[in-house]
Amino acid sequence: MITEFHMKMLHGGEEAAREIYHYCGDEMLTKLYFFRDADADAFAK
Repeated sequence: MITEFHMKMLHGGEEAAREIYHYCGDEMLTKLYFFRDADADAFAK
């Protein structure tokens, strides 16, 4: 489930963010945004 949400965050845009917020709340959404940004930073280096 967490992998599915991560992929939605990467490719789903605002619609995916609303869906995750609806199912999991703001805490999970914040964690996924942080993970997404940290993941992008790792690949940029």
